[in-house]
Amino acid sequence: MQIVRTIVSTLGARLFSATLSFAVFAGVAAALPAQSAARVLFFSFAFGFSLATLRTFHLLAAGVTGRESRSERLRRIQRAACTLRRLSLVCAPLIAGLLWTQGLGWPVAIGGLLLVLACGHDLDLPRAVAGRAPLLPWLTACGGVLGAGLLLVSGTLDESSAALAFMLQWVPVAAYTALYGRRLLGTRQRSQSAPGPGRQVVAGSLLLAMFDGAVNNAPFIFSLKFDAMDAVDMALGSRLYVASLALFALVASWVVAGNLQRWSRRVRIEVPTLFGLLQFSCAVLIGLGYAVLYQMLVGQPLRLSALGIFGVLLAANVFNATAVRFADVGDSAGTVGAYVIALIAYCLFILQLKLIGTASSAEVITAAALALVAPGIFAFWRSARGNKAG
Repeated sequence: MQIVRTIVSTLGARLFSATLSFAVFAGVAAALPAQSAARVLFFSFAFGFSLATLRTFHLLAAGVTGRESRSERLRRIQRAACTLRRLSLVCAPLIAGLLWTQGLGWPVAIGGLLLVLACGHDLDLPRAVAGRAPLLPWLTACGGVLGAGLLLVSGTLDESSAALAFMLQWVPVAAYTALYGRRLLGTRQRSQSAPGPGRQVVAGSLLLAMFDGAVNNAPFIFSLKFDAMDAVDMALGSRLYVASLALFALVASWVVAGNLQRWSRRVRIEVPTLFGLLQFSCAVLIGLGYAVLYQMLVGQPLRLSALGIFGVLLAANVFNATAVRFADVGDSAGTVGAYVIALIAYCLFILQLKLIGTASSAEVITAAALALVAPGIFAFWRSARGNKAG
């Protein structure tokens, strides 16, 4: 019953947060001219990408499989947090530059940077070790209230205040981290008493943390030009995919807590397979629910191409997440190299489409799926070969 209550609670908070996020998105798009709205929305993509990279790095650098003892899991999470603190200082100028290039000025870029650094650690990881439900959905829901409230009380909305509405969604997370981060992660003590991951693991984890975000956001970062209906399908399919991930972090936390390992023994399914099946099935149900909601609000059904984009993105990203999580990717220079090659090849393909001037959703989504799946297949093959040799 505890698992059911956690699922219902987390899903409710996620849906509430997503609704408020949609409200902010729509409010900004309606209140600003097209070019100004585009700059703000592209800033929100860059801001979210930076946040997701640091928080995912925390999970990957910890390398928790769920088979460790509770104390060992907590030590790994704390050591990864110390490494992330040092890495954040190195990445700070790069993050600031990325945010500044979105065209909203240095004050907005610096404000975004400070929030990214403040929220980069995932405090739900030590909570998962203790068997507690994720708190992030509730914190971002509170932040969504702040962002939506700013739009309601703002008389005349400009680009800076619109960007602030997006960033306010993470202010409660920053406040919680400031209050409880040191106690939950013990970063000061761990930085003095235990070595963190090696340079190869750090570099590999950082690449993998940004890999899926770079692939998913590249068409928007490069501002590819699509036909009108193609552009709508890309936007809707991508939005459905993002919205469908409401339970993604919760399922991932079950690995950290050791629940998934126990369940896999009961149902006699390997942990990676069970992880992928749970992630995919939960996301499909949530995504289809959002599709129905969209049809009710707009009054017309989604095109099959938009649903196809959603399905392909979801399947490819779940497979990639499973490979990154369970195929010992960060410990193999050869496997990390495969991800580097896939990312470079994909970005060159997107750049070529940018130079040509036109693109189709079919070729972009096909290239994205190949980039996400190919290195994962190689990672599982290398991992299986290593297990046989061992």
